[in-house]
Amino acid sequence: MVGPSGCGKSTSLALIQRFYDVDQGEILIDGVNIKHYDLKHLRGTYGVVSQEQVLFNGTIEYNIKYAREKATRKEVKEAVIEANALGFIESNELDQIDNGNAKFGTEFQRKVGPKGGQMSGGQKQRIAIARAIITNPSFLILDEATSALDAENEKVV
Repeated sequence: MVGPSGCGKSTSLALIQRFYDVDQGEILIDGVNIKHYDLKHLRGTYGVVSQEQVLFNGTIEYNIKYAREKATRKEVKEAVIEANALGFIESNELDQIDNGNAKFGTEFQRKVGPKGGQMSGGQKQRIAIARAIITNPSFLILDEATSALDAENEKVV
């Protein structure tokens, strides 16, 4: 969905996610009213990344595996590659942010800080996108999920 600010894109996505139900009409997926789907199953079929992503005070790996705890290191890395995040995770770019302070860890074991405070907005968004991708969803819901990315990274993601 594409449209100007305030046209109802986020509201439509909230309806698809069943945060609330429509007053009139119905929303169908494959011809079935979404009210007839098991809510847990329905929400398990898609990944969501919003403009205001949530990161937890843990490592990059922890934040990605939050969506699928039993994911392997290989699966985490594949999701990170798809989210175009591997470059900043494996580089020393993060070391430069905290002046090489080892207390934050390195690569996938790097701590993101409370609410992802040790990451830039674009880095947080790519971690959140990797977290959505790792669940191998049927479809992704991206609600301005690339708003903090520069044009080059947005194009790649």
